[in-house]
Amino acid sequence: MPIVFYISNSYLLFSLFFSHFSLYLCFSLFDFVILQLINITIVKRIMYSMKSLLACLSLFVGILMSSCTQYNFDDMDEGFEAEEGRVEVIFHITDIEQIPFENTYVSRASQLSALCSRITLAVFQGEEKIKNVSQLVGSDAFGTFTMELKPGNYRLVVIAHNGTGNATISTPERITFPNNKCTDTFYNYQEFDVEQDASVSVSLKRAVAAFRMSITDNMPLNVSKMQFYYTGGSSTFDAVSGYGCVNSKQTETFAIGEEMKGAPTQFQVYTFPHAQSGSLKMTVTAMDASGTSICEKVYENLPITVNKISCWEGEFFQSANTECSSAFTLDVDNGGEWGGTISVE
Repeated sequence: MPIVFYISNSYLLFSLFFSHFSLYLCFSLFDFVILQLINITIVKRIMYSMKSLLACLSLFVGILMSSCTQYNFDDMDEGFEAEEGRVEVIFHITDIEQIPFENTYVSRASQLSALCSRITLAVFQGEEKIKNVSQLVGSDAFGTFTMELKPGNYRLVVIAHNGTGNATISTPERITFPNNKCTDTFYNYQEFDVEQDASVSVSLKRAVAAFRMSITDNMPLNVSKMQFYYTGGSSTFDAVSGYGCVNSKQTETFAIGEEMKGAPTQFQVYTFPHAQSGSLKMTVTAMDASGTSICEKVYENLPITVNKISCWEGEFFQSANTECSSAFTLDVDNGGEWGGTISVE
């Protein structure tokens, strides 16, 4: 009996010990696994944080480099070298309507900026657009573009204008402007071949016709805006033909400031004619602050010609109930400036 009792107790103690030890091992193993998982998670988070930090640093460096980069190819230094297999081509706007500029970047830019505030240059190879670059007035090299091209045959389109944004040159035959607004616009279209480093001269021609209204009687105090609605011209341009290419309904609205009230005023609007000469139907409306018409006149068959201004001068408000005058003059361009007159009855 004592021996059996001793063996039984020993077995019981051993079982208890083994059970506790197993439990301890299980908990220890569980703690170890949890600790490893936590360590792995922490390492992953650290690695992710480091990757995020590196990504942020890369983005910051990219933005910094972008802010320092001029995407208009007009600021290339004298050490510019083209990629292997490409050649350097420099485009210079040398004159407008055959009037040459002085032969310096600064003088050329200052003379050009007196006529336009934006220039867009596009290069096509066949129907594919290879390059598209825009410049805003203010650069010393305004009117000069430098780029790399592979040897071959190309088509060049240059548009210089005074719009609120850059011209969109979809194709040489279709060029549009922000909000379909037409301003004083010049262009060049030519084909050229490139075999080695070269300089290409660009001569601009005026693309638009203009209508100028000179009102000799005083602007009424209750007029807030003058609206010009006209048809017969185009707000989209074809640089290959040199004429407008859509039938547009154009509207230009001019706000009347306090300094304009109680005095004679002058307004000028533009269009791309469909041919060298054509005609417009023009409706001119004076409106108050609520948009109500105060005075309106309709002009039929207004003669227009590319590079010329159709001028109307006379009373607008005092003669509101009389027929519009049919007398016009056409101003002839002279080297980028509107000048000279031709009377048209």
